[in-house]
Amino acid sequence: MAKRKVKVFVRVANILAVISLIGFLITIDISLFFTNTYFQIFWKDKDFGKISQIIDFFKGREVDFLNERELSHLKDVKRIVDILAVSRNCFLVIFAFSVSFLHVKKDKIEIKYAAFALLFLSLCLLLVSPFFDDFFISFHEIFFPQGNWEFPASSELIRLFPRDFWFAVFIHLDVLMLLEGIMLYLISLKSQTSSCRNK
Repeated sequence: MAKRKVKVFVRVANILAVISLIGFLITIDISLFFTNTYFQIFWKDKDFGKISQIIDFFKGREVDFLNERELSHLKDVKRIVDILAVSRNCFLVIFAFSVSFLHVKKDKIEIKYAAFALLFLSLCLLLVSPFFDDFFISFHEIFFPQGNWEFPASSELIRLFPRDFWFAVFIHLDVLMLLEGIMLYLISLKSQTSSCRNK
């Protein structure tokens, strides 16, 4: 009976470790798009002074070039960014505890499942990419139901972050998850090979 309970706990710990690893990687990936480094590497033609102000806004500072409606939307985006940061930290804590428990029980996290999940999500994004405009609108309707996300072409937010920018972010996220999925799968293969040799 005791052994069965231990097996159940190990299984639950493994599931939590896999889910939290996936969640941590995805929240980290999304967070990268809210950094100065991302814009310095991929968007050198952007108005970096204004971009930097917006990134700093998510850290609690002020923006002095947006109108009231644009600021209202930016505040809603900041709430999502804050939720992502909290989620990322929670995923990290859950992952650390789960892996520690598995280590004590002399078991390993089944990384291959995290790899398959990321590869599947990457494939889903790839399949959605031809319908990006519809996806983009649906995303905003779900996460910004108050409707303050539509702006005229003259808006500073639209000038800094046009549709093509968001499509590129979408593709970059897809590529990141693909690379992470491949990397985790290779790690799982290496771990499996090591386990076979030890036996």
